[in-house]
Amino acid sequence: MSRSLYSKTVLIMVVFIIAVMCVVGTLLLSGVNDYYTDEFTGLMESKLAEETGFYRALSSSVTETGLDDNCIRRLSEVLVSRYTDIGIDDYRYVCILGTDGKLLSSSKDGVTVSVTESVLDVMGGADSSYHTENEYMDYARLVDTEYEDFIVYVYDSCDEMRGISHTMFIIIIQTVLAALIIAVILAVFLSKAIVTPIEELDKGIQTITDGDFSHTLDVTSDDEIGALTENFNKMSNTLRITLDEVKGERGKLQTVFSCLNDAVVAFGHDGKVLNINESAVDLFGDNYRDGFTFTDFISLMFSSDGKTPDFTFDELTGGEKVNPDIVFGDRVLEAAFGRITYPSENGEKDGVMIVLHDITERYALESSRKEFVANVSHELRTPLTSIKGACESVLEHEDMPSDVRESFLGMAIGECDRMTRIVGDLLILSRLDNNRTKWEVTEYDISESVERVCKVMKTESDTHGHTLTFTCNADRTQIKADKEKIEQVVINIISNSIKYTPDGGKISVSLSNTQNGVAISIKDNGIGIPEDDAKHIFERFYRVEKSRSVEAGGTGLGLAIAKEITVAHGGDITVSNVPKGGTEMCLTLPFVCKI
Repeated sequence: MSRSLYSKTVLIMVVFIIAVMCVVGTLLLSGVNDYYTDEFTGLMESKLAEETGFYRALSSSVTETGLDDNCIRRLSEVLVSRYTDIGIDDYRYVCILGTDGKLLSSSKDGVTVSVTESVLDVMGGADSSYHTENEYMDYARLVDTEYEDFIVYVYDSCDEMRGISHTMFIIIIQTVLAALIIAVILAVFLSKAIVTPIEELDKGIQTITDGDFSHTLDVTSDDEIGALTENFNKMSNTLRITLDEVKGERGKLQTVFSCLNDAVVAFGHDGKVLNINESAVDLFGDNYRDGFTFTDFISLMFSSDGKTPDFTFDELTGGEKVNPDIVFGDRVLEAAFGRITYPSENGEKDGVMIVLHDITERYALESSRKEFVANVSHELRTPLTSIKGACESVLEHEDMPSDVRESFLGMAIGECDRMTRIVGDLLILSRLDNNRTKWEVTEYDISESVERVCKVMKTESDTHGHTLTFTCNADRTQIKADKEKIEQVVINIISNSIKYTPDGGKISVSLSNTQNGVAISIKDNGIGIPEDDAKHIFERFYRVEKSRSVEAGGTGLGLAIAKEITVAHGGDITVSNVPKGGTEMCLTLPFVCKI
């Protein structure tokens, strides 16, 4: 019985699939053929009707000279312009025929037009005619003109339709074969689902036949099998949705995990790595290897500062959260430790997730801010102390000699001026930092500008007995920049050379060309700059010799401002010591600044 039901079910499914696919295939192929022929005839009727512009263009192309060569050329040009409208391609061409069927022009070279039924109908007096055969389709339209009539003949080889039909036939055959394979597989499973309860029923019947009447037969109906199948399908669908959701969430988590710039590493309950992203691998470098554990991580992270963490792995897996800052090499890392739960073969386990955020820039910025505040406080406190002392002295000694009183008041005014310069320089730096500086960019001769600055500074230079010279070695001296601010930079550097060069020194200023701009060199034979101080010389409030800088009236911000202005122009300032003593400042600028 089982074999009979199996074979019948399979046979029914196979016959059903073949019958359905044959019907569907026939309808599809017939539909393609009907659509292609209807599309052809409909297109021809709509585009070559007497009221269309195409027809009128053809009719108006014939003059009183009749169908001569010029007329045929004009007709061909009209047809060429309308190829798209009537679907001319490799499978379809259009011809111009005389009323006697003679070929006058064709869109396809080397064709021979036979006098088909459509052409005969038009030659016989019909306005238009078309025929659809197995091998071809054609359409003929008589164009009635005032001088000489002619026939527009469109021929379609049906190769495109046959190609589509052949392709669809192959697809149908492939679909039938695939469907047959699927049908056989489904039929086997379906037969088994039907036969199994029947076999159980047969066993019950055999039991009753043997005389065991106490046995109760549980007859399974079709509804029961259907309900069972429906429940199974519901369970399968629910399971599929659940697995898809889990897979999707896991994929999103993995994407986020791998794209994080922060280093992330997860350790299992045994201290071994569960997962680690590329940022963490790059951070650990050669220290990361197979078998890397939580203990290795603690040793690596906390070995540089010699501190021992005050937490354990068990405390972290117990839910305790810690966020220590770690100094690792030249980086400062903010570490966040958190507990995670993950499944394993023996149930859920607890682990640790560690996120390492690089706060080096923030740490450096905070340190720089604190240092800047301290420097500003110091620079302002010094003149304020002097002013307060001078004022107190004047107030306490009413009988103070006038020259002494004027000296104290002059000192107070001088310190006020110094504070004003400091605040002014700070405002300039603030505007530069926040891109609020108003630039006046013009094209000018940098050689003339620097030479004029040298002449202006010569008076101050002569006061100290210095020799200030200017040399121009540049071929191209026209630049586009903020002239006033560049002159401010040059004045600042020359002023420093005058201040920090012993009296009777030499200061030479030279201008030369670089590959993309100009270079201004200010060289002196002064005290020079120690190597340790050279890299800090452009920092705000930094002074090589603080006592001399105060005496010279400097704020410690001049070179910082010069650096910011130059960089804003797309240039740079470098400092170096002259071998025989002294300092050389080199200012480079592009021909066209970037501001």
